[in-house]
Amino acid sequence: MGIILATEKNVEWINNQYKIAGFIPSDLKNEIVAIVTYNGKNAGIGRLVQIDKDNLEMGGIYILPAYRGHKLAGELVSFLVKEAKKIDAANVYCIPFDNLGNFYKKYGFKEVRPQEDDIHEAIINKYNWCLQEYDKNVLLFRL
Repeated sequence: MGIILATEKNVEWINNQYKIAGFIPSDLKNEIVAIVTYNGKNAGIGRLVQIDKDNLEMGGIYILPAYRGHKLAGELVSFLVKEAKKIDAANVYCIPFDNLGNFYKKYGFKEVRPQEDDIHEAIINKYNWCLQEYDKNVLLFRL
């Protein structure tokens, strides 16, 4: 297992995976995209999107089906949390599917309520988009 940071040469592969998952494509302009590898092969991806100097969104966590069950998602999320802490943004958000709530809590995320907390408008918009776009319920978490 290893983790590499994506470059422009990886964007086509990344977006092919995100298309399969039904996620928004990446362009690397305001993102850090990490690729987790297993036995030398690309096995999954995740990203940090810089909303502004105070707000990040961690998302796009996707492990290819052939590599599930190897704890790669945990390694990837742990890596991205460390990267987010280096950036030192005041808020790091995540919008996971409901069934993954306990998984993200292990990495320090806590559920927040859009109507009760001061949350950046871009995050609220993405959260609402996810609620409409996906068949599964999503949660709104902050690190």
